[in-house]
Amino acid sequence: MKKMYKNLALKSDLIDYIRLNHNINEEKIIYDTKYGEGSFTITTPKSDACNSTFINGYPHFNVPREVVLNEIYSFLDDKCIYDNDIFLRYGDTHPNKPVPNLAQTRNLYISEIFRNLLTTSGEFKSIYLVGDISSKNIEYVCNKIGKEYDEEYQRKIINACSLGDNDLINGFNNNNEIAIKRITEFLELLRLSKPDFVLESELYKNKKIYDFVKNDIICDDKNKKNGDIKYSLQELVYALYFNTDKSTLISLIGSNQSEHIKKVYNIIQVNNLDIDYNFLSYGICKNAKEREYEKWNIYLENLLKNKFPYIDISNESFLRLLYCGSSNVREIDFLDLNNFKNILKKYETILRSLQKNDSNNSNYNLLNKMSLVNYYIDLSIKNGQQHIFFDYLVDIALCYLKNSKLNNEDYELYIEFMNKCLKKLNIENISYGRVMKWQKKY
Repeated sequence: MKKMYKNLALKSDLIDYIRLNHNINEEKIIYDTKYGEGSFTITTPKSDACNSTFINGYPHFNVPREVVLNEIYSFLDDKCIYDNDIFLRYGDTHPNKPVPNLAQTRNLYISEIFRNLLTTSGEFKSIYLVGDISSKNIEYVCNKIGKEYDEEYQRKIINACSLGDNDLINGFNNNNEIAIKRITEFLELLRLSKPDFVLESELYKNKKIYDFVKNDIICDDKNKKNGDIKYSLQELVYALYFNTDKSTLISLIGSNQSEHIKKVYNIIQVNNLDIDYNFLSYGICKNAKEREYEKWNIYLENLLKNKFPYIDISNESFLRLLYCGSSNVREIDFLDLNNFKNILKKYETILRSLQKNDSNNSNYNLLNKMSLVNYYIDLSIKNGQQHIFFDYLVDIALCYLKNSKLNNEDYELYIEFMNKCLKKLNIENISYGRVMKWQKKY
């Protein structure tokens, strides 16, 4: 497997300071309060670290308060942490079945979170690929207009040939417009941002890229026999279409597509293609095949009443919390949601920390933990795990609750910081409450 994110480099004054002054490079950085009054350290022993106190082989060091506060304010001021052109893609949807089912909402919400986390001075696009070139979709269009399906239609559309049939051309274009309209309405129901819609057929009409990929890279006898052409063609045409010398491409796909990903990476490596292409995979969702929004809303309402009668939470808020707090490696079974209890407890910890402060001291440990915010965003992105950032916020909240002594200025900073982080994770303004008579059963 190729190295992930070869172009994506974090811009952080705090991390630059630590690397320069303490010789810390790729090691994972944490803030630890186990020893003494608290210090920055790493998770693996390192004997050649500089300007550090060593405990059991681990270097411990402090960072000036000015550097710490500057890092926090850079986050609050939306200072970009990357310089790349970043293209974040939500899989693809076929126009003949344009609205994702309940299971497929997982990567929609994950995509929204990463869209919020990624800040760059370069170009940024959140892409929703519409797989209109599939044979099933073209056959669907033919059936709608009462025309017999011909496999040649797909080839002609791909090659941008004149079909000599205005009914089919108009039917194909109208079907795409209807699909995009329905997807947009669905995203609005979920309160998700509108993406940049890209038609797969438009990508394929770039003849230079299409012919290069199909004829020079993947269209050999071995690939034909293994049936690998379709997926690899789609991925590589997309990648080359948006590729620049400073671009990073990120695609969200289900973990059941991992074998396809390996083949695409292998083609990139064998052909020495200079593409920074990265896949964020997530576990599939079980018992969530319902596609109609109204039906799966009723399904969720009944499920929540049976599984969690002690809480009052909207379906949308439930999904946002569930997807945000779950590891993307983990499958989600909608008939077995015990993991949601732990996510809810963590979220409540954050909410408790946002209560009014009446102290008049400074909590330097808390501010030091907060200063790692950009670092943990970068970790979450490069690991494809938004729950890393969620757990980081829970750790900060626990630090505050254990010693909630902040002067008014630092407390206001803390509130602003946490609210911004919750917004990044798409879990601000969660509609949630408890049913009092069930309080003791939780």
